[in-house]
Amino acid sequence: YIREAYSSGIMKGASDLLFEPNGNVDPKQMITVMVRMTGYGAIADAQGGDYAAYAKTADRAGLRKGVSFKSPEYITFGEMAYAVRCALEADMMEFSGYGSDGSVFDRKKGSTLLENTLKIRTVKGQVTANYFTGLAGKSSLNENQIEAARTVYTVSKKNAADFLGKAVKLYIDDEDIVRAIETDGSGAGVAVKSDKISA
Repeated sequence: YIREAYSSGIMKGASDLLFEPNGNVDPKQMITVMVRMTGYGAIADAQGGDYAAYAKTADRAGLRKGVSFKSPEYITFGEMAYAVRCALEADMMEFSGYGSDGSVFDRKKGSTLLENTLKIRTVKGQVTANYFTGLAGKSSLNENQIEAARTVYTVSKKNAADFLGKAVKLYIDDEDIVRAIETDGSGAGVAVKSDKISA
C-alpha cells in the first residue's frame, strides 16, 4: 500500500529517505493527502506547493467542509475517518488535456472517489418499508430488504429495519446491495404515538 500511495503521488514521505508509517498524522498532512487523492494536487503545487496552497485549494474544492481538528500535532481516528469520508464524496479534479500554458484539469461534478474507485453510489430517500411493516401498511419484503426512494434494496446490515420512517442516505455497491445506511441529518422522519398503534 505504501508503494502504491507513493507512486500515485498521494503520499511523499517525511523526506526523500524517510517514510513514517507508524508516526502520527497531523492536520497539515491530512489536508495535503485529501487534496492529492481527489486530484487537486497539481493546482496546489502550481500555487506554491506549501501547506497554505494546499489549504486554500482544499477550501475551494469544498474538502474541508465540516472537517476540524482539535490538535495541531495529531489527528484522532475519528477525525481521520470523517476527513477521508469527505474526500471520498468530494467532486474529483481530472486531467482533460493540454492547454497553451500546461495541463488542463476540470472539476467533474458528481465524479467521486467513492463512485469511481470503490464503485459505491449514494441514494437519498425515506425508508418506507422493511420486512415487518411499511408506512402504507403491510409489507411483503424479506428480512434482508428495505424500501427507500420507491425502490426495494437488499441490505447487508442487520439493523436496516430500524431506519423505517427515517430520511436516510444509502451507500450501494455495484451489485445493488446496501453496504451502509446513515440518517441524512435533516431530522425528517415519521413519529407515531404509541396510542395510535393497534395489534
